[in-house]
Amino acid sequence: MKNSLLLVLLISALFGTLSSCEKNDPDQNLKDLLVGEWEWIKYDPGLGGEIITPDSLGITKSLLIDETTYSVFINDTLQSSSPYTIGHGANSHFSWDEIRLSSGEIYVFQVGATSLKLSPLFPFDSDCYERK
Repeated sequence: MKNSLLLVLLISALFGTLSSCEKNDPDQNLKDLLVGEWEWIKYDPGLGGEIITPDSLGITKSLLIDETTYSVFINDTLQSSSPYTIGHGANSHFSWDEIRLSSGEIYVFQVGATSLKLSPLFPFDSDCYERK
């Protein structure tokens, strides 16, 4: 009986050790949240200024982000498509997540289950999207 209990404890410890060796890739978690189709809901200039919406411009804008490609559509017509990577930036006060397009553009982003906020690197303005 003691041998059986010892064997069960050893097997449990082994599986616990093996499962704790699995790596959790934070970039993959961000990519999992980013992947999908996003509908533009507004442009927010940040420190004052007029909020712009699809209705005020008379256009629709959407993003289609898959595992490797970032595509922009205006009025359902493809405007640009570029491979991308996820990166990170930091200074002495802040840290942030970035979408880096192969075309050279970099966007700071915040993503949740149903919302995406994109800003050019450092300005206060941002485009806001909702998951389609």
